[in-house]
Amino acid sequence: MGRVMRDATVEATARKLFKACGTPWVEDSYSHWSAVVKAWAVGATRPLHDDDRWAILYKIQELDEALMSERRALEDEEDH
Repeated sequence: MGRVMRDATVEATARKLFKACGTPWVEDSYSHWSAVVKAWAVGATRPLHDDDRWAILYKIQELDEALMSERRALEDEEDH
């Protein structure tokens, strides 16, 4: 079965989870975010389809990577 959630819902959910949990300080951020999404899905009002879970997970990883890039850029700027 394909995705059920709209892109805007996926993005809003990903942003809420990312904001609530912050950047993981573990080496394997994929496992961290996968666990976060699974835990969130347990309390969801409807079952979360795998495609939706993957979409949320990919969006969270995009947010995480963007934040890390910003931090690296700021650190590089401070070093110069």
